[in-house]
Amino acid sequence: MKRYTIYFAAILTIFIKMTAVAVAQGGDQILDGIGETGMVARYVFDGDFKDWSRNGLHGKFQGTKASFVSDKQFTKVLSLAGGKDDFVVLPAQVLADLESISITGWIYLRAAQSGQYLFDFGQDIAKHFAGTPTGTAQQNGYIGIIAQKKAAVKNAVSSAVPLNKWVHLAIVVDIATGTMQTYLDGMPAGEVKDIPQELTEVFGQTGSKRTLYIGKSLLGGHVSLNALLHDFRIYRVPLNQNQIGMVYRNALKGVREDVASKNKAEDDLPRFPMNKAALYNAFLTGVADVTVETAIGELPRLPSYVVGTYKDGMVGPKVRVLWPAPTDNSAVAQQTAYTVTGRIPGTDLKPKAIITVKGKVKSKMPSLKLDAFHLDQVSLNTDVKQHQTKFIENRNKFIDTLAKSDPNSFLYMFRHAFGQKQP
Repeated sequence: MKRYTIYFAAILTIFIKMTAVAVAQGGDQILDGIGETGMVARYVFDGDFKDWSRNGLHGKFQGTKASFVSDKQFTKVLSLAGGKDDFVVLPAQVLADLESISITGWIYLRAAQSGQYLFDFGQDIAKHFAGTPTGTAQQNGYIGIIAQKKAAVKNAVSSAVPLNKWVHLAIVVDIATGTMQTYLDGMPAGEVKDIPQELTEVFGQTGSKRTLYIGKSLLGGHVSLNALLHDFRIYRVPLNQNQIGMVYRNALKGVREDVASKNKAEDDLPRFPMNKAALYNAFLTGVADVTVETAIGELPRLPSYVVGTYKDGMVGPKVRVLWPAPTDNSAVAQQTAYTVTGRIPGTDLKPKAIITVKGKVKSKMPSLKLDAFHLDQVSLNTDVKQHQTKFIENRNKFIDTLAKSDPNSFLYMFRHAFGQKQP
């Protein structure tokens, strides 16, 4: 009996340690030298359309049945044959809360026909962000496209993607620098400047209708992509050439993830001294105050950018403002008005946000919906559909693993510690 007690204690200790490791892995992991929190979604396309990031933004194939084929380089990949419904649809949440965006992916192009799109994200054909390896009806080549209206289309153009070979494509929209850069096999290919100052000008505000296609254009009736696809990634940060090169090289070497101790994640955003004006801020003379309304109990959403006034009538972008973060919602606990003062790095300007709290009734406090229960109330019965519950599944996994384990493997160190003879 004593032997089994020690054995069970050893198993329980290992189980707890494994749980601790799983919790530790909940932090910011590093994938190809890039912090995982910078990733929005990752679709490996190795047999399904799951999002391999922690965000769970799974894709959906539009046709009746997706085709996955064997491949020498990447084992198993998605095959799009160029049919009417041969494309993937992504959830609109992919575009939520983005200040910049980077797209990377592997493509094996099988047709040179123009009008094939690797991806097309946006509200409609006039307001969208897209990438085509073969070009459009107006222009051939590998093109990154960003447009906020029909008359304001920006294209980063380079030579068309070669046929019948795996190539790595990347398109980076960097709002901070106002540029869009395309890459081919880790090297810069094309660039365009003076892009829209905010992605909301392209994708619309939160709640706007957004459509996201992989393998098809938003233009109705357009030709679909005829290619193999692998490891399509979306980032919320503008990747630099070193980061894109690492993604490209690691895939060729068969490297999947970096160990945290090997490489430090590169900084995602440019840094400027807080006491020195940079870029357009050096010419800034004033900023406009903002007026915001909110309801009782709800903290206001202050704009990240406000309208600025520049020297000599210069036309410049909106100005980034840093607002103080409230520690609680006491300021909006009743109907009132108050002012919040922000700051602009590198200047002495202090924009104000005049906040009006409206509403007659306070927000209802959340009600308790979970009750305590005794363990003898837990049953091991199946659910209403006669399926095993998660509790039963997890219990069975633990017991089955325990039954298959060799006790000597776990008791070796205990015997060694207490001077017991090893079998």
